[in-house]
Amino acid sequence: LSADFLMNQSRNAATDSATIVAYNPAGTALLNPGFYASVSNQTLFPKLDEEFKDPDTGLDEKYKNRKIIPAIPHFYMVYNMGNAGIGNLAFSMKGGIIASGGTFDWDGTTALAYTGSHVADTITGFNSAWTTELTSTDIKQTVSSLYFGLGFNAAYSMLSDRVSLSAGAQGITAKDTSDISGKLNFNTPDFGGEWNMDIDSTWERKTKGYNFTFGLDVRPIEKLTIGVRYETEAALRFKYDQDTNDVTSSTTSSGQLIVDLAAEKVKTDALEFKGKTD
Repeated sequence: LSADFLMNQSRNAATDSATIVAYNPAGTALLNPGFYASVSNQTLFPKLDEEFKDPDTGLDEKYKNRKIIPAIPHFYMVYNMGNAGIGNLAFSMKGGIIASGGTFDWDGTTALAYTGSHVADTITGFNSAWTTELTSTDIKQTVSSLYFGLGFNAAYSMLSDRVSLSAGAQGITAKDTSDISGKLNFNTPDFGGEWNMDIDSTWERKTKGYNFTFGLDVRPIEKLTIGVRYETEAALRFKYDQDTNDVTSSTTSSGQLIVDLAAEKVKTDALEFKGKTD
């Protein structure tokens, strides 16, 4: 949740910068009085590979994503007011990407390759004369996911900064998208040879939610801080909005009815998203 985590991954009892809002919110009351701020960014260079193998047909395809994720930003601010009653009072704010945060471009999908293989097996199983094979896929898929959080905390120290407590809340906005287009290529000699399914499917899902954060720091002896942070789960219920979902078959042979039924099955079972999901 901050770039400096890469240099020191033990941050749950840290009291050294504004980024402790993410890891040790109670520690903000243990900072020296004043204003603190931190802005950081991370750039990712993913190297993701998938492979689909069908032992029955020998179809062997490899898919990859190399798209760079240029910006995963985070910002933190702390204002420690200093003495307020018997201890120090601090207010803090945090914001940034808390999950996902990128767009991937795939040159194929294992899920649709499996679906196409299942379609071929189903047509063959329905009538042994209609021996069907999935010969190749030509699919492009772009998916994105972004979970943004914005939170606020208050912390208070007591007993000469030997104990500090914090409480806060965070609002969350999340959105996922998927855009799939291309072809599943088949061969059915009894239907006249090669034919394909054209696929065009686009959907997004969005939601908003919130969670709470509580912190406790204890300093039993000088230069020893024990930090505890508890975060509640955020209940996120996504609502789907599907813009397009078209699957059509190219053959006009005697098997048109069968392949049209198969195309409808792919459309409803593999690519149709609607309603809500937790």
